[in-house]
Amino acid sequence: MKKDDKLVAAVKLVNEAIAVEYKRLEEVLKAEESEPIIIEGETTAGYYCQLMVDPKDVAKIMLDYNYPVWRVLGEDAPDNMWEELGYKFGLTRVCSVDL
Repeated sequence: MKKDDKLVAAVKLVNEAIAVEYKRLEEVLKAEESEPIIIEGETTAGYYCQLMVDPKDVAKIMLDYNYPVWRVLGEDAPDNMWEELGYKFGLTRVCSVDL
Protein backbone atom coordinates (compact mmCIF):
# COMPACT_ATOMS: atom_id res chain seq x y z
CA MET A 1 0.00 0.00 0.00
CA LYS A 2 1.43 3.35 -1.05
CA LYS A 3 1.72 6.30 1.31
CA ASP A 4 -1.10 8.15 -0.51
CA ASP A 5 -3.37 5.10 -0.24
CA LYS A 6 -2.75 4.94 3.51
CA LEU A 7 -3.61 8.61 3.85
CA VAL A 8 -6.83 8.20 1.86
CA ALA A 9 -7.79 5.19 4.00
CA ALA A 10 -7.07 7.11 7.20
CA VAL A 11 -9.09 10.13 6.08
CA LYS A 12 -11.98 7.86 5.13
CA LEU A 13 -11.87 6.20 8.55
CA VAL A 14 -11.84 9.56 10.36
CA ASN A 15 -14.70 10.89 8.24
CA GLU A 16 -16.77 7.78 8.99
CA ALA A 17 -16.17 8.19 12.73
CA ILE A 18 -17.18 11.86 12.54
CA ALA A 19 -20.36 10.93 10.66
CA VAL A 20 -21.26 8.36 13.33
CA GLU A 21 -20.82 10.98 16.07
CA TYR A 22 -22.94 13.53 14.16
CA LYS A 23 -25.66 10.92 13.75
CA ARG A 24 -25.59 10.10 17.46
CA LEU A 25 -26.02 13.75 18.46
CA GLU A 26 -28.72 14.28 15.85
CA GLU A 27 -30.62 11.28 17.25
CA VAL A 28 -30.41 12.80 20.73
CA LEU A 29 -31.76 16.04 19.30
CA LYS A 30 -34.68 14.29 17.56
CA ALA A 31 -35.66 11.98 20.42
CA GLU A 32 -39.16 12.59 21.72
CA GLU A 33 -38.28 11.65 25.28
CA SER A 34 -34.90 11.27 26.87
CA GLU A 35 -33.41 10.92 30.32
CA PRO A 36 -31.68 14.00 31.77
CA ILE A 37 -27.90 14.06 31.65
CA ILE A 38 -25.34 15.52 34.03
CA ILE A 39 -23.43 18.68 33.27
CA GLU A 40 -20.65 19.70 35.66
CA GLY A 41 -19.31 23.15 36.21
CA GLU A 42 -18.75 26.08 38.48
CA THR A 43 -21.19 28.69 39.77
CA THR A 44 -20.53 32.41 39.81
CA ALA A 45 -19.70 32.03 43.53
CA GLY A 46 -16.96 29.53 42.64
CA TYR A 47 -18.74 26.39 43.82
CA TYR A 48 -18.56 23.12 41.92
CA CYS A 49 -21.97 21.77 40.93
CA GLN A 50 -23.68 19.11 38.90
CA LEU A 51 -26.93 19.83 37.10
CA MET A 52 -29.41 17.49 35.48
CA VAL A 53 -30.25 18.94 32.06
CA ASP A 54 -32.13 18.07 28.89
CA PRO A 55 -29.72 16.29 26.52
CA LYS A 56 -31.40 17.99 23.54
CA ASP A 57 -30.17 21.39 24.73
CA VAL A 58 -26.62 20.09 25.01
CA ALA A 59 -26.70 18.21 21.69
CA LYS A 60 -27.92 21.34 19.86
CA ILE A 61 -25.03 23.43 21.15
CA MET A 62 -22.50 20.66 20.47
CA LEU A 63 -23.72 20.35 16.88
CA ASP A 64 -23.57 24.13 16.43
CA TYR A 65 -19.85 23.98 17.28
CA ASN A 66 -19.07 20.83 15.24
CA TYR A 67 -18.20 18.91 18.39
CA PRO A 68 -18.04 15.55 16.58
CA VAL A 69 -15.01 16.74 14.61
CA TRP A 70 -13.16 17.83 17.76
CA ARG A 71 -14.07 14.64 19.61
CA VAL A 72 -12.94 12.27 16.86
CA LEU A 73 -9.71 14.18 16.31
CA GLY A 74 -9.00 14.10 20.05
CA GLU A 75 -8.80 17.86 20.25
CA ASP A 76 -10.28 20.25 22.80
CA ALA A 77 -13.65 21.63 21.79
CA PRO A 78 -13.78 25.39 21.23
CA ASP A 79 -13.95 27.51 24.38
CA ASN A 80 -17.00 29.26 22.92
CA MET A 81 -18.93 25.99 23.04
CA TRP A 82 -18.20 25.55 26.75
CA GLU A 83 -19.06 29.20 27.38
CA GLU A 84 -22.39 28.84 25.59
CA LEU A 85 -23.20 25.72 27.60
CA GLY A 86 -22.39 27.65 30.77
CA TYR A 87 -24.58 30.55 29.71
CA LYS A 88 -27.44 28.21 28.82
CA PHE A 89 -27.39 26.53 32.23
CA GLY A 90 -26.34 29.47 34.42
CA LEU A 91 -22.78 28.38 35.10
CA THR A 92 -19.60 30.43 34.96
CA ARG A 93 -17.63 27.47 33.69
CA VAL A 94 -18.57 24.04 32.34
CA CYS A 95 -15.99 21.31 32.67
CA SER A 96 -17.87 18.14 31.73
CA VAL A 97 -20.98 16.88 29.98
CA ASP A 98 -22.20 13.31 30.31
CA LEU A 99 -23.63 12.89 26.83
